[in-house]
Amino acid sequence: MISASHNPYYDNGIKLINSNGEKMDEETILLVEDYIDGKLRLFGQEWKELPYAHKDAIGCTVDYVAGRNRYMGYLISLGVYSFKGMKVGLDCANGSSWNMAKSVFEALGAKCYVINNEPNGLNINNNAGSTHIEGLQKYVVDNGLDVGFAYDGDADRCLCVDELGNVITGDHILYIYGKYMKERGKLDNNTVVTTVMSNFGLYKALDELGIGYAKTAVGDKYVYEYMQQNGCRIGGEQSGHIIFSKYASTGDGILTSLKMMEVMMARKQKMSQLCEGLNIYPQVLQNVRVADKAEALAMENWNKNSAEALQALNDVRARVGLPARATADKETFLEYVRHERKVELAGEGFRYWDLRRWRLAEKVIDGQNVHGVKISKQSDGSFTYEQVDADGGHKRIFYDRYYRFAIPLSERSNNSLCTNNDGWI
Repeated sequence: MISASHNPYYDNGIKLINSNGEKMDEETILLVEDYIDGKLRLFGQEWKELPYAHKDAIGCTVDYVAGRNRYMGYLISLGVYSFKGMKVGLDCANGSSWNMAKSVFEALGAKCYVINNEPNGLNINNNAGSTHIEGLQKYVVDNGLDVGFAYDGDADRCLCVDELGNVITGDHILYIYGKYMKERGKLDNNTVVTTVMSNFGLYKALDELGIGYAKTAVGDKYVYEYMQQNGCRIGGEQSGHIIFSKYASTGDGILTSLKMMEVMMARKQKMSQLCEGLNIYPQVLQNVRVADKAEALAMENWNKNSAEALQALNDVRARVGLPARATADKETFLEYVRHERKVELAGEGFRYWDLRRWRLAEKVIDGQNVHGVKISKQSDGSFTYEQVDADGGHKRIFYDRYYRFAIPLSERSNNSLCTNNDGWI
């Protein structure tokens, strides 16, 4: 699937789906990335190119033009109640749900009010959909709608807006449908699967209902993996990725909205009433800046399992033919990681920009000779390490003004209001 998901159009990427209709496992995805990067060390040997398939193993492409109609028919078949008399708002994010969500809801009897359903290839998620739900909130209130549903660009997320204009998050959805399944004896293993991002209020509400819960890493694929391994029926994320494993193997926004409608019709209650019993606590997502993200992640892995962390480090070294590091204590492992990071940044040309960003360049670079290490593999398989001068004996210069770019003379000549940055006058 080519998709920018909930992002702007220029962030298009590729989602890989396996033969079971599930997101590809991480191990296979890493092998694909290695292949794209030209790294073909697989199954204990180096490959110049992956071998082609032969005979019965040769695949084919299929133009699945009937897929859209079959998908819509499947969703409609899941409707167990008529939506007749319900006024439903749909925000399609100018994305993939633009011509399907309305058709499905209207087939089930709802009167639809649709916004952001005119994609042009550039306006996907642009002030629209689940990541900009304030537009739907106002639309629901202004038009006196019973409920609203906002999808993201590829419609695997769904957030709701109740009749009062309040946002109903993925945590609310897990609470509402988990409770609904529990009441009907349909909640297998009596477990709702969440991620570590879910609100404390959800767990407290589930405790009061006698419903168990599991926490996974952030990402709907981790939620699904846990559900598959433990036979759970519902799970998801606060962002609106909700998985109903009986009906789909991934998050499906339109399916989620239909399930919310089902609960409203079955209980004959408004969305705001279905949320009673759930109190969302104040929650802050704080990004913590660290000097070196790779180092911080490596130490996190070390604290979880030191043997696996060291093996992961040695796997990276093995890719380029370097010998494995010996068993280490925590401090020695940290030195190993710092060394690898320094080599990686130098090789990719990024270390200079890191030093600029941290405003350490004048301390680390100015007045210094930069040296490198030349690694040579010997005929007996061993390695020699030779320190070499990278600057031909010259000392590097980095003044404070280098943190600010000089504005070209041509720009200043064309714009009388434009002045140069401090230090470049």
